[in-house]
Amino acid sequence: MTHRHQPAATTHTVELDQVLVIESRLGTHAPVTAAALGLDGLPAIPPSAFSIPLFETRTPSAGTLGPRAVLRHVKAQGSPEYPYVLGQFEDPVNGGARVVELHSQALHRLCVAMGLSQCWGTDAVLTGSSIR
Repeated sequence: MTHRHQPAATTHTVELDQVLVIESRLGTHAPVTAAALGLDGLPAIPPSAFSIPLFETRTPSAGTLGPRAVLRHVKAQGSPEYPYVLGQFEDPVNGGARVVELHSQALHRLCVAMGLSQCWGTDAVLTGSSIR
């Protein structure tokens, strides 16, 4: 059974705030590609819902993410404390959209590329490191 209720509009966590900052700055920085984030070649899901089916073992495939695909949007889904962070990429050749989950390593790379000082993942918290 999939639970798809959204948190209240007044819910704020560091993770949700970080996702909002990234989303708001995507259009103001140089394009970030799937290759720059280490995501090229990953299986992608259809962008129609710009979401992933939570608690399911497989997601429907929409092909793979090409190295030149450009990140256009970032969205958080699921628990506000530990959300799934999804990135919607656009193929520069045909304009097709693909969605993949952004894990801590890709989020670190994204923040470095955008000049943001954000902390993602438990390793960064446990070691006291952050992105500068």
